[in-house]
Amino acid sequence: MNELEFIRQQVSTERAHMGAARAALAAALAADYPLAVLEPFARAAARYLLFVVRRFNRQDLEHCAILQPLIPATDSRDHKTLADLAETLWLSSRAIEGLGVSLESPPADLLGACGTYNQFYVDVLVRRRHAIYHLFAQHYGVAEWRRASFVDADSILEERELFDAVGRALPTGIELRSPGRPADAKDP
Repeated sequence: MNELEFIRQQVSTERAHMGAARAALAAALAADYPLAVLEPFARAAARYLLFVVRRFNRQDLEHCAILQPLIPATDSRDHKTLADLAETLWLSSRAIEGLGVSLESPPADLLGACGTYNQFYVDVLVRRRHAIYHLFAQHYGVAEWRRASFVDADSILEERELFDAVGRALPTGIELRSPGRPADAKDP
């Protein structure tokens, strides 16, 4: 596996892990678990989501910074897509930071914030997918992927540790698997 494949595979793995953690959290919140079971899982899932969504927002902001000057001024469609992506990232940053604040809150507030974040994900993020993969194909090589991915040994270890903590805290009957999502065949 070359460096480009490695970077794209790591980004893809993180996105699948995020989907699995978020889906498991939604399922656990919808079930009737006692607080003693639900609260440690919600904390582990919230810690993971805070880490990984911050990473995704940072990656996507860097994609915008790299791509913006490369797109011809006459390409209003792609410029509009990047502008909408930037707006979505702003909304996502606000939503995930709200979840982060709840980590210092009492259990009931944490669970409410987890539910609020899941609703934001369904209402905003799922509905606002941004088709920029064709721009990667046109403008990205390994240097651009390296710059925008922020993948390094420390980030890989931290992501794995936080994701494993989610798995260890899973309530009985909840699975940690990615729900899948519509994606471009070249989706990283």
